[in-house]
Amino acid sequence: MAYLLDRVTSKKGFVYSNASQGPFSNVNAGWYYTWGLHGIPNFEVKFTPMVWGAPDVAKMSTIAPGATELLAFNEPDGAHQSNITAQEVVTLWPQLKAKASAMGARLGSVATAQNPLSPNSYFDEVWNALAPIDRPDFICLHWYAPPNASHFLTWLDDIYEKYQKPIWVTEMCVADWGASASVPEKFSTDQIQQFMDAVIAGMNQRNYVERYSWKTRPPTDVNMGNGSLIALDGTLTALGKHYATL
Repeated sequence: MAYLLDRVTSKKGFVYSNASQGPFSNVNAGWYYTWGLHGIPNFEVKFTPMVWGAPDVAKMSTIAPGATELLAFNEPDGAHQSNITAQEVVTLWPQLKAKASAMGARLGSVATAQNPLSPNSYFDEVWNALAPIDRPDFICLHWYAPPNASHFLTWLDDIYEKYQKPIWVTEMCVADWGASASVPEKFSTDQIQQFMDAVIAGMNQRNYVERYSWKTRPPTDVNMGNGSLIALDGTLTALGKHYATL
């Protein structure tokens, strides 16, 4: 079954994993990715493949033709994510560049868990080790923090000023890392919606921001549940319905 979109926006996207979610509801997105090399069968939305971790480098030949961008390693600085040393990323990078070139596609940067602007960041270790001609064509970012839209947009501006490359925010959601099973999440869905409205308006106004995707966890998640787009029954939450209108 194909999940067709009523209205497509060029920047707004979503990330979907068959392993963690049922069929993703219609959020009127212009693109999506799956954290993997392959898209959803018969899903008629622009798909962007990702080389999630080091083992996927050997599987890049299975990427279907037609992609215009290729995403690189997912949080290689995270022990519970792709967990690749900066040196290994630099060693593997020529293979990703060659694949992107053969596809006629642009190559995105690693998307780190750490803020790229942190002193002596993992991102900069990779960036500085690459010759300028070999560096990524666009910067991929993850953002999980309190709902401060001004801080978020200033952060994007600072990253663009430093690296002078287009930006994709491939994961973003309001997060309360102090919440737990006994300490409720302190940011309400209304606060999160206000943040969503402000940052999406801001990103839509910034030509250097090419793509963005809201990351959704289940509504029961203690840190990010109030920012969920998808209810437990697979339908859109109120916030998900709102995201679909933006």
